[in-house]
Amino acid sequence: MRFSSLALLLPFLLLGCGPEPVAEECPPETAVDTLAAVNPAPVPLVEGFLRTDGVYRATMGQLVYYIRFFPEGRAMLIGGLADDKQDLREALEPSTPTGGTSIVHNVPVRVQGDSIFFVTQAMKGAIDYAGMRHGTDSLTFRKYSHVTGNQVITSYRFERYDLPIAKPQ
Repeated sequence: MRFSSLALLLPFLLLGCGPEPVAEECPPETAVDTLAAVNPAPVPLVEGFLRTDGVYRATMGQLVYYIRFFPEGRAMLIGGLADDKQDLREALEPSTPTGGTSIVHNVPVRVQGDSIFFVTQAMKGAIDYAGMRHGTDSLTFRKYSHVTGNQVITSYRFERYDLPIAKPQ
């Protein structure tokens, strides 16, 4: 009887034996400046969620950053020196070339609740933006660099600025 009860329990005891299961590794996401392969059609922004009649501006020391949002669900970004004689905001129009070595980014935006997400592709790697709006005139973004592992929290304030109207792409 002892042998037969062991024989009955043996399969249950051996079920947990063997090599540990290996978690599947997902390939790293590839970010392209326009993310056309990942998101061919941006989702339009809810009217009034973000202002599209100007730019959002952040200053960090001698650097200035601008983001312009478009109703069709895209954002254009640029950064440079605050004392630059050329107005960087002028580059945030749909006809400006982006990608490659350009300092202008044009990316799709994903909105969930009061949160805003997008990814830009810098020369050496991707930068994730995870933001939250505070009304329509103020945004805060956590920018995370996949190249350096650094992250920074940046606050943006809205500035009315007349720019050409975007034509749907």
